[in-house]
Amino acid sequence: MTDAAGYESTPTSEALIAAARTEFTRRGFDGARVARIAAEAGVNKERIYGYFGSKEGLFEVVMAKALTEHVEHSPFLEGQTLTDHVMAAYDHHRRDPELVRLLMWESLHYDADAGETPPFSEGRREFYRRKVERLRAVTGGTDDLRAAVALYAAIGLQAAPFMIPQLGAVILGRPISDDEVQQLLRPLIEQTVRCIEERLTEQG
Repeated sequence: MTDAAGYESTPTSEALIAAARTEFTRRGFDGARVARIAAEAGVNKERIYGYFGSKEGLFEVVMAKALTEHVEHSPFLEGQTLTDHVMAAYDHHRRDPELVRLLMWESLHYDADAGETPPFSEGRREFYRRKVERLRAVTGGTDDLRAAVALYAAIGLQAAPFMIPQLGAVILGRPISDDEVQQLLRPLIEQTVRCIEERLTEQG
């Protein structure tokens, strides 16, 4: 059976993906080793090339599945405000920061300023284009660039704490998972995103 991400779904391929998610999340694309992934899955590393073509192909599938799961957990629903959507994503990342850490590692592998993008960017671009359209609809039809910039800023606000938790620990003197920290941080992010959304509505 071929999965929506474009690979043959079997017990072996799924075991490889599960092992790869752990390896890529911990060590990034460049630090990950196919031998470790294969060993964790209990198969020969040649099976990675047989199923996914390359290490990059495996990373592509891992990212696609992580993004799909994120959308399922926190979709941008029709009529939903940007603030509600972003805070639902924040709560999901707080429970499971895997996706934001994968995105952080991905940013180190591909130099966007030099024009490098992941080989699967078109599908992701379409995904975010729909988010921009939804945002335009709920804020009164502002132009695409302004809506896209607002969405990017809002995503950054809710994702950053889980991308750089070590910086939070240094600044705060305690982990960002601390309940007292969250009682202060979450409302602050929510208020900031709400201000972005209100500004966008005014300009629409």
